[in-house]
Amino acid sequence: MSAYKQIFGEKDPTIIHQITDLFMKTIVDPQTLSTQGVLLIQFLMITIWAVAFFYLKKKTPFLKQLILLDVIFIAYYAGIYGMFLFSMPTDEALTLAGFDRYASSVVILNGGLATFFLVRGIDCLYYEQSIDQRNYRSFSSLLSKKIYQYTTLILLFFATLMVLSENNGMRFNNQDYKETVQAKIAEIAGDHFTMNQQRYLIVSTDKSAVDSYLVGYVGKYYLFSPNVDGRENFLMSATEFESLLAQYDFVVILEEHYTFNAMTEKLYSRTFKPGIYSVDEIIQN
Repeated sequence: MSAYKQIFGEKDPTIIHQITDLFMKTIVDPQTLSTQGVLLIQFLMITIWAVAFFYLKKKTPFLKQLILLDVIFIAYYAGIYGMFLFSMPTDEALTLAGFDRYASSVVILNGGLATFFLVRGIDCLYYEQSIDQRNYRSFSSLLSKKIYQYTTLILLFFATLMVLSENNGMRFNNQDYKETVQAKIAEIAGDHFTMNQQRYLIVSTDKSAVDSYLVGYVGKYYLFSPNVDGRENFLMSATEFESLLAQYDFVVILEEHYTFNAMTEKLYSRTFKPGIYSVDEIIQN
């Protein structure tokens, strides 16, 4: 509890307001991937309920089930918001670091529940309720049979495209994984399982990964330390560079970094290949 109080105490009312404002803007932004998933679930549940109620003249539990899903969404999003306030460092909370990953979890959960509800509900709408007696004649009219057949073909077509797209995406990710920040940190630093307070500086040439806090976040996971920073820019004076190194115990170099090596060669007459080095090892002459 003391750790949560300490993290929350670092956030003054202005910072809390900034986090809250960005959080609300993010969850209502239709460009946010998780929000698109939420809207898709709402659209499907309401549309199928409307077709059943107004066209088929049958009652379904879809609206009640949708309310349940929305309660789960609200509770989970409230939990994410609380996490940003109570358990995430201020600099990461101000950018909602990892929001899409966290929110996507509940979208996948509710997407699965919605699919279960819809499959069960649509099955109850069939003209022939006895499964043993269902055949190609088990339709209320020729029109409903055509609608069923064409809908099945269309859904099969899109399902096939989605499976192929997902498969190709997974193959691409597997081929490209070795070049990701996660793979590089895992290969160099390994996976630590004992909590430590060592201070790590991760040197990376990937500016976008550093600016988005991905390098620092992944580093904290693999190094199992809360004191991990990523940095790409080393254009600084010799005094600033030495002061920077003095703030850390270890330096993790993910790729051969031109400006970092230029500074170490200038100050210590040495350059460094990818690996993990103690600061004392770097600054020794």
